[in-house]
Amino acid sequence: MEAINLQNQGVALKRQGKFDEALKSYKESLELKIKYQGGPESIGAAIGYQVRVTQGKGPALDGAVTRETLGLYWEEVGDAEKAKSVRMEKPKEILCTWHECKGPMMGLESAKKCSACATVFYCGAPCQKLDWKRHKHFCTKLRPVVPPISQA
Repeated sequence: MEAINLQNQGVALKRQGKFDEALKSYKESLELKIKYQGGPESIGAAIGYQVRVTQGKGPALDGAVTRETLGLYWEEVGDAEKAKSVRMEKPKEILCTWHECKGPMMGLESAKKCSACATVFYCGAPCQKLDWKRHKHFCTKLRPVVPPISQA
């Protein structure tokens, strides 16, 4: 129960723009889930269970919410590959990254992605603009590093 409270606290802090505090709360929540559920491979199951309990909207949506939650976590700790791969596990069941979007799941082919890092997906430009306040703190960490062109 404490892990769920920490997860909810993280969501509230993120909505207030307190991203560092939110990330700390998410990490504590995940540490508790790992401690009591047996290991990192069970984090998705733990979050999925929480989502089913709180939303009760079916396994496809539950899975999409779980993947997006994990994607946010990996994005915020700076692991672009994990953030992108977890979001793309089911390419026909993607949620908009903007946490207040009420839109339905979408397929990867119709999702709009951040042009700088390509690790977050949106239903359209309005949601991308709304999420920029949060995402800009992590986007620069996720951009690929391009080595300078050597001059011969």
